[in-house]
Amino acid sequence: MTVTYHGGDILRGTTAERTGGTWTNLPAGWIYIESDGLSIYRWNGTTWNGISTAPDAVKFYIYLDPNDSKFKARRGVDGALLYASSGSTDAQPTIQSAINDSSNAPGIIQLAPNTTFPLETIVSGSPDRSLNLRSGLTIKGAGPSSKLVTRSTGGGIIGLYGSNVTDVILEDFKIDGLNTTGNNNASAQGGNILVTATAGNFSERIWANRIFCLNSAEAGIKFSRTKNAFMTNNFVENTQLLSGIGYAGLEFTQASEQGIIMGNNLKNCGGEAIGIYGTASGDQNSRMIISNNNMIITSTSPLTEGGGGRGHILVEGSATNSSYNENTIIANNNILANYYCINLINAGRCEVSGNHCYSTGFATNSFSGIHSTGLGYDQNIHDNDIHEPGTYGIHIESPFGRIAVRNNRIYNVSNVTTNTYDGIYLVSVAAKTVATATIEGNDITDDRGGSKKMRDGIRIETVSSGVINNLLVDDNFTTGETGSKLNIIGTGHTYRRNKGTTAVNGGSATINIPHKLTAAPSTDGLTVLPLSTDALGSFYVTVDATNIILNYPFATPSGTANLSYAWSASIQR
Repeated sequence: MTVTYHGGDILRGTTAERTGGTWTNLPAGWIYIESDGLSIYRWNGTTWNGISTAPDAVKFYIYLDPNDSKFKARRGVDGALLYASSGSTDAQPTIQSAINDSSNAPGIIQLAPNTTFPLETIVSGSPDRSLNLRSGLTIKGAGPSSKLVTRSTGGGIIGLYGSNVTDVILEDFKIDGLNTTGNNNASAQGGNILVTATAGNFSERIWANRIFCLNSAEAGIKFSRTKNAFMTNNFVENTQLLSGIGYAGLEFTQASEQGIIMGNNLKNCGGEAIGIYGTASGDQNSRMIISNNNMIITSTSPLTEGGGGRGHILVEGSATNSSYNENTIIANNNILANYYCINLINAGRCEVSGNHCYSTGFATNSFSGIHSTGLGYDQNIHDNDIHEPGTYGIHIESPFGRIAVRNNRIYNVSNVTTNTYDGIYLVSVAAKTVATATIEGNDITDDRGGSKKMRDGIRIETVSSGVINNLLVDDNFTTGETGSKLNIIGTGHTYRRNKGTTAVNGGSATINIPHKLTAAPSTDGLTVLPLSTDALGSFYVTVDATNIILNYPFATPSGTANLSYAWSASIQR
């Protein structure tokens, strides 16, 4: 007699061994697997009962290992239901039944390794889906060899769907939008995984971890109206295989709160790699973290959605409500891009730091490294590395509130067109007002020898009644520009620290030098240095809200622009 033990409460043997009384002195609850009859029994203390008649409290899983054609089994833990398939034509009914089992309190669905699970049956709803998730559920595989695939015929569907659910963990399996015949479901309604909630509600404590998410017609993994949700350590490839706008490899939407996208690898995402969307009334997303992700593409032409790419990382809010998408942190991501590396559209409060943005080798890239437009406010962009973007290194257009661009390293911008784009470009248009703007400590370089393409190192511009107040530009290093190191254009600027060289007409004992500060400068630290012979002589300095005023004891020599001065002033020292 040969018996193989699989754990302390599972036996394997022949039908004759079971019926011949070999195993009688056992505690109730033991599981017996017949190696010849391929049946499963439970010992109730007196007799062996077929598992179909066993009490619901007995939870187990069994699967066929294709490598050695032997049954393997394991007892469930704490009443958890653990399920795996041997690769039947439709695994959906069995898995959905296990999900729906109300006695399965811990709700664990275990997917076997080296196994494909075709999901043929559809759960009807809006949208239709393969598997309907419930609260308290864990679906766990054995890595990418545990593979879920959508149905092989007919229209596409959501792979895994949950609405108004809590405490859901999806982990360690592959989900593939290419069906078992190798075709993408072209009419998919939302991608491979969607967790959402009805208006005014949240799905809470949702975790997608170590999932291989491939070939999604629209979004790869999408969390909508979720709170305390996490997407970590996933591999996502070939998403948004359909045209359209607003789908990402990984995305949060519709008033989600406290979401984290961290440690993921994303490849060839046809729309955005990562998207935070809140473009309709009531769809504010808040306290989102996008960190330590790696994004690459292998196509040399821009991946597009509906006619144009919008960014490997996109944070998009409403054009009419600046409170959308509050407190987003985008940090320490590595991006190989052929369009916008990071794109902020009406994005609200954001911190963008420590990201590595590369467009090297993409000659057709016509997009900026970091781009912010529309209703952006309180945006802090610092310590990023930006290499060879097609247009601007950093482009900020029509923001309001407080903008800071500090300590970024920008290299060889304007890959597409010579003398058209700048290292940093800040522009205010259409009567928009920037409350405070700081550009300091940036290192901007064009070292392409005789083929330099960067226009200005830093360009700051106001057009169409745009206003930039409390501007501070200091301690930046630029080299290789074909135009100016610093080019300030337009009249709608005020400064909190300013300096310059000014020439004025002589002939008066009182000389005014406009300082363009937001208020009267402090006299502590104010400097004025005469540069021309006619400007020499003793004078004392006073200030008002408009001018630095030089008071000579006598009229200065008459002339046109014969008095030259270098000066610096600030509101606070």
